[in-house]
Amino acid sequence: MKTPESFVVVLCGMAFVMIACAAINVAPVDGNRLLGFLIAGFLASTAKIRVLGLTGTYSLNFIVMLAASRELPFAENLLLATVCALSQSMVRALHRPLPIQIAFNVANLILSSAGAVLVSQLLVELPKDWQLLRLIASGAVFYAINTGLTSMVLSLAQEGSIDELWKYWQTSTIHFYLLGCTVAGTWSLLSPHVQGKSTLLFVGFLWWIQPLLRAHMVSHPPFFRPVEAAEHEVPPPSHP
Repeated sequence: MKTPESFVVVLCGMAFVMIACAAINVAPVDGNRLLGFLIAGFLASTAKIRVLGLTGTYSLNFIVMLAASRELPFAENLLLATVCALSQSMVRALHRPLPIQIAFNVANLILSSAGAVLVSQLLVELPKDWQLLRLIASGAVFYAINTGLTSMVLSLAQEGSIDELWKYWQTSTIHFYLLGCTVAGTWSLLSPHVQGKSTLLFVGFLWWIQPLLRAHMVSHPPFFRPVEAAEHEVPPPSHP
């Protein structure tokens, strides 16, 4: 694979396999819970934060997806990831995204979410006192897949080093992800106690914390920066 376009096609194929597997094993749907997560995911996707040194943006939707990895079945998590990716790509976008950018964002979030959910399900039998490890493990997998795929496609587009780009993403966003994991963990802990109200409380909390996260990201530059700053979105395809 020598072009970002071919890489995105492969990712879309992998995402389709995940969707097919989810469709075969669809669990009973809790409509109210699913709707709450979809609303929270949509709103969080429109709350975008610019990372210092990057021309792209991050949204808060990964916090919702991490919390959902513990509370929703596999198929519903993939649906949530798709809604989040489409919302992030098309709502409140500074520039009209290209189809390849939308396809990459959808496939990336589906695969990242699928990895997080599978790890969370593998650790579901952990004792109650060890449930924090379950959230940390799923968050780490989501983070690794998300930043790893982004680094790979950017390295193909810019003919740069995958190692340098991935190191850049890690040092630029690790504190953002750690804060997000803390928020997602708090939501998971509160959810059994406040039941259906947890989603509304969480959405309100996301919008309240958004300016704080934005200020935090601006005040914490990355420890490492490659020669050229990368964008979060897939660049436009090159033309001969």
